[in-house]
Amino acid sequence: MRIFISSTFRDLRAERESAQEALRRSGLVPWGMELFVSEPSKPLKVCLEEVQLSDAVVLIIGFKAGSLIPETPELTYTGAEFELAQQLGRPVFAFFKTEGGAPLNKETAPELHQALEDFKKAVQAADITPAYFGSPERLQIELLLAMDNWNAQGRPGSRIVFTTPTEFFAPFQSDVPRLFDFKQTLRGREAELRSLDAFLADPTAIVGVVTGRGGIGKSKLLHDWVKTVTNRTVLYLREDADWHSEVAKEIPAGDVLIVADDAHRFDFLDRLIVLVRNLNQRQNVKLLLGTRPSGSGRIDAALSVRFDAAQVLRFPKLEKVAAQSVRALAFEVLGPTHAQHALALAGVSADTPLVTVVGGRLIARGDISPALLANEEDFRRQVFDRFSAEYEQLLPAGAVDWRKLLNLVAALGPVSPSAPAFRDPAAEILKIRPDEVQSALDLLERHGLLLRGGRLIRIVPDLLSDFLLEGACLTGAGESTGYSDFIFKTFQATYLSNILRNLGELDWRIAHGNPDQGARLLDGIWNEIDAAFESGDASVRVQLFKSLREPAFFQPLRVMRLIRRALASEAATTQLWSDWQVTQEDVVREIPPLLKTIAFHFDHLEEPAEMLWRLAQSDARAPHQYPEHSRRVLEEMAAYGRYKPVWYNDWMAEFAARKSQDPRAFEGPFTPLDIADKLLAKEGEFTESEGFTVSFGGFSLNYPALRPAREKALGIVETCLNAEDPKVALRATKSIAHVLSGFLPMIGHAVSEQEIEWQLN
Repeated sequence: MRIFISSTFRDLRAERESAQEALRRSGLVPWGMELFVSEPSKPLKVCLEEVQLSDAVVLIIGFKAGSLIPETPELTYTGAEFELAQQLGRPVFAFFKTEGGAPLNKETAPELHQALEDFKKAVQAADITPAYFGSPERLQIELLLAMDNWNAQGRPGSRIVFTTPTEFFAPFQSDVPRLFDFKQTLRGREAELRSLDAFLADPTAIVGVVTGRGGIGKSKLLHDWVKTVTNRTVLYLREDADWHSEVAKEIPAGDVLIVADDAHRFDFLDRLIVLVRNLNQRQNVKLLLGTRPSGSGRIDAALSVRFDAAQVLRFPKLEKVAAQSVRALAFEVLGPTHAQHALALAGVSADTPLVTVVGGRLIARGDISPALLANEEDFRRQVFDRFSAEYEQLLPAGAVDWRKLLNLVAALGPVSPSAPAFRDPAAEILKIRPDEVQSALDLLERHGLLLRGGRLIRIVPDLLSDFLLEGACLTGAGESTGYSDFIFKTFQATYLSNILRNLGELDWRIAHGNPDQGARLLDGIWNEIDAAFESGDASVRVQLFKSLREPAFFQPLRVMRLIRRALASEAATTQLWSDWQVTQEDVVREIPPLLKTIAFHFDHLEEPAEMLWRLAQSDARAPHQYPEHSRRVLEEMAAYGRYKPVWYNDWMAEFAARKSQDPRAFEGPFTPLDIADKLLAKEGEFTESEGFTVSFGGFSLNYPALRPAREKALGIVETCLNAEDPKVALRATKSIAHVLSGFLPMIGHAVSEQEIEWQLN
């Protein structure tokens, strides 16, 4: 955890050194201007960037004001750092230097003297209790005491992963103009609220999953419900979450509920799930995940290997509320003056409360005509067009085409504003300088249209992003504009996963409303991918497969089609250097990780398993040297995992049993007995990492639950023991020897009485 030391420099060198030593002794990383690498930027810009990247600020105030900022002569550099820390909500620990027991102001220049006085008043008025010191040694003691106390409290305020519900929803309560917020009454969700209460009271359930499409009201439901939770601490996963190795210290003692809205967007979802599972060994922690239907598959796969089925509660998918509730919401947002339009508004927005709220407010303000209510499609288009235009009107006219920039973010988001891979092509498209792109995105963020998540930004709400992307990609008649193809050609090298995810979610929404229009957005892109793959040599195919590892989860059928083509047609060898070439063999070696990802979709398990089997037979490499060897992938699929569904192991037992009926299955080095051995293991194995910590060991098995799979595996061994081929029978004796041998458990796993009974019987 990094702590920024803010102070004047020349007059407080000794104090800064003492502060650095105190922070190191507290297990923290001190950071300050003397530690910066050479930077071409202005000193103020560099300092402010470092404050933003730090977790807290130690503010040391001496007898000097320091330098005034030329552009803001009433503010010093230290004052600017303090102001930014306050804006970001970073914890600030203030220490005043004293002489004769009192802080002094030794500036002789009037403007500097006044600047220091104003700065001290600003710090004291910021609800910060300062500490006082008369020497560097005393500063070190005071800082150590402050850090010890802060650490004992769980480092409040430094939460870079978790935050309170109030802090999470603060942007929607600010002065930034918003047409949508969470101030309207929640209606028609009584059953869902009761289900959430039941989840909280259920001693078995640890994880709850709330699924619903964009605009249906997931966030509003959670926003209102958590206000009623009084018997435990509620934490939200921050939009700007930046996972770190000490994240467990952010969780307070006692009963806790963690809420992750739009959980499918977080790249550290699996680490969050592991954290919750581990925390439950010491306290009562529940996790509530909100997701779109397009992201539920990824969440289900992540949960299946961490929790028992009984520990996960999947709520029914959120559907539209009853007509009476929609009408009541329409009356509320329209107000008495426009109440005569409530029935019509409810009729055209019945399935999307977000449209009811925003559309009603626009009508009440006179920004759109109630006559549009006669046509649902025209009304929705006008609502979202006005929604985005309202923000755009607040932005300065000039070189930046705001709608074009928003369209890029909608197609590629979340994006890093400073990443050259986004910034430079965007500058070329918008015909402005790269630095102007970054400044424009910053302005959009400050006006509330973009929301930052760490170093990444995206458009809020998601449904507005969908609208912008749909408007850019499709005409009013539903025909492609070619924008999706343009985005793919321009950004495929670095943003392919985001492109496929964003367009896939939009495609799902379109298909949900009109099945005849579904699947159009991705057709052009996949035609491009297919064509590039078909004409590409081995090097091209390898790179494509590498870039499709994440999209394979969202587009399993399309990726499977490419895999079939790769196995059916040999790629031309690419000679990169005189002693290095890329061949068909390299292409094939990229396939197992793709199949492993697709196999998380239980509906697509059969074909990946068959392909992995064939690849394992033909791959002569030593499996232990290659983590993504087909043989190792298959064995991992069969092996017992902590909280892996039992039926998954049972399916693998059936698969191995089918293979054992074919005598040719025993001709190679990898046989059905290798799968059976994993199913007959006497304990499970695990290896997990959290930050810089790697843990491994064994865990006991639920033998009664696993009995069907183990009996099928024993049946394979028995059949092989009686085989006519002596090589097969000899190999089977090795398997049965492991079953009959003594049991020496792994480190960290003590043998239970139940295990002893099963081993003896």
